[in-house]
Amino acid sequence: MPDSFDYGSVSFADYDDFRAQTDLFSGALVDKLVPLNLGSGAGGERIWGYMVSGRYFSVLGVSPAHGRFFDYEDDGSDGQYPVAVLSHGFWQRAFGGSPTVLGETLTINGRAFEVIGIAPESFIGTAIGLFPAVWLPASMSEFVMPGFELRNRNNRSFLSLARLRPGIDIEEARSGLDVLAMQLQSEYPESNRGIGLNVLPEAEGGIHPVMRGGFIGFSGVLVIVVTLVLLLACANVAGLLLSRAAYRQREIGLRLALGATRGRLVRQLLTESLLLSLGGLSVGLVVATWCAHFLSKLGPPTDLPLSLPMALDGRVVLFALLVSLLTAILFGLLPALQSTRSNLVSSLKATGGFSATRRSRLRSGLVAGQVALSTVLLVGAGIFVRGLQSAHQVDLGFDPEGLVIASVDLDLQGYERERGLQFFDQLGERVHALPAVQSVGWVNMIPFAININQNSVAPEGFEPKADGGTPSINRNVVSSDYFDAMRIRIVSGRGFTDTDVADAPAVVTVNETLAARFWPGENAVGKRMGRPGGTMMEVVGVVEDGKYLTLGEDPTPFFFYPLKQRQSLEMTLVVRTQGEPGALLERIREEVRAMDAGLPVYDVKPMDEHLRIALVPARVGASLLGSFAFLALGLAAVRSTACLPSRWRSSGSRSASVARLALEDGTSW
Repeated sequence: MPDSFDYGSVSFADYDDFRAQTDLFSGALVDKLVPLNLGSGAGGERIWGYMVSGRYFSVLGVSPAHGRFFDYEDDGSDGQYPVAVLSHGFWQRAFGGSPTVLGETLTINGRAFEVIGIAPESFIGTAIGLFPAVWLPASMSEFVMPGFELRNRNNRSFLSLARLRPGIDIEEARSGLDVLAMQLQSEYPESNRGIGLNVLPEAEGGIHPVMRGGFIGFSGVLVIVVTLVLLLACANVAGLLLSRAAYRQREIGLRLALGATRGRLVRQLLTESLLLSLGGLSVGLVVATWCAHFLSKLGPPTDLPLSLPMALDGRVVLFALLVSLLTAILFGLLPALQSTRSNLVSSLKATGGFSATRRSRLRSGLVAGQVALSTVLLVGAGIFVRGLQSAHQVDLGFDPEGLVIASVDLDLQGYERERGLQFFDQLGERVHALPAVQSVGWVNMIPFAININQNSVAPEGFEPKADGGTPSINRNVVSSDYFDAMRIRIVSGRGFTDTDVADAPAVVTVNETLAARFWPGENAVGKRMGRPGGTMMEVVGVVEDGKYLTLGEDPTPFFFYPLKQRQSLEMTLVVRTQGEPGALLERIREEVRAMDAGLPVYDVKPMDEHLRIALVPARVGASLLGSFAFLALGLAAVRSTACLPSRWRSSGSRSASVARLALEDGTSW
């Protein structure tokens, strides 16, 4: 859809409509990642799981490791299937891999669920790097998430995958869904006006477009760096093979004189090169396995169950084998050909060792290439380190110094809205009364929290084009004192106040980019925006732009709802203190326990630690590139010292002669 993201979420009701398009799809599914409270009382644990449609596992072609999956022809009556499927990792961690867990009851968000199956070890769901604990039927959503309306078409919070029917290509699927979208707009104008249904290949849908550029860019840089190191190592080995061939010049000449063919000698030398390459491959796979195991244990500092998918599968091993064979042939062939091309008479007159070695342009070129590649890697490492330094100086739109955060989810604890708002007010007052605390605020999504939440909104009077839709804009829910606690500057108008309650006129604040996009050249304060045909909200303030998802993002339209007008009971407490932030962490936990001993509090940490999420790509890039650069220098040094020509040795102890010959070899081709 123009003027909006072309990759987003769908409502469960819309999914019901497009999964019925059996002429296009052989199967369809939806899923939604949700936080869950496991157990009850003071021993509660926060876990993550998926709410999924009934045919989720069958569409993905996954079979259970133990027990069975839920797989209904339809998705069942709402609330009638309190069953759960455990991930293999959670089954091992929480239940020791005992098969007796099947049939047992788990208390999830205060409701009993029967365990009916265990997923296979290799299956983690549809999102790369996310490791959920359980899968629950989407028909249980309203019982797991209080206030959630599963059949509400405006509730577009599910991600969808579908399997094309054989013989149907993606363009046919897009055309068919375009027709369906028009039908839904006609039948449900209040909820589906301007809403289209787009189709993307699964390979493009695994990463949200907001983050895809960063992932692809970082992966591309990493591939280039690894390729440069591989070329450098190959040049190193080729140089060593050339020197070794020069050392064996008399032996090769003697074999040629005795009748050995040049082709046979080339095959022998190539075989030696292949054995050397395969030996390096074996060592490399052992080191790679160890590194993958180590890196898989690392994860960003977030509550989400994220981990790097670093396993070495058969495709990786096959690729490494092919690359090893190719490099062995390419970089072993030239030394083999050169060593068998020497003059037979001069080879037989050689006294052995390095005495017959002549200055080789190829060998000199390989040394020069190694130095050039090492320089490229060093420069790249310097750029990454410089970028990491610059990242610390990026204007975030708020002041992270002295901030502490702590998150709670009252929805999962069964709080009703009014009781939840009272909890937020009371906990905020208790924390504000602690020594050295300056200000306290609440926010639904803390910046850089690896979370995206959008609403379709437009300025009052907006009419979507026939081929377009209503823009989807990133949004957040904040308390009246959030901007003060974060030190976000209000450019014009005002922030929220305690009078912006549910029965008061609906209001929002917008950032500078959104104001310029909707009302260019005008004062946004006093303007109205919202869903066409829905409730209009008055803009009461404009705040300065900030960074919301990534440090490198361009200025992004963003707006804020007031907490007391927007139902959101999963919130993060933001505390600004004059003292040491770390000293406040346990005091916050104590205040939460004093109000509700069974409420899990998570992500309790200083803001500086939380910002490590945004710096992960730069840190990893600087570390990897720096390590590769020093490895390259080491290889170049080994190559240079291991292959001293005999002319250097013949100069004896005269250092001036050695230096002169070294300069000659390094500058002549």
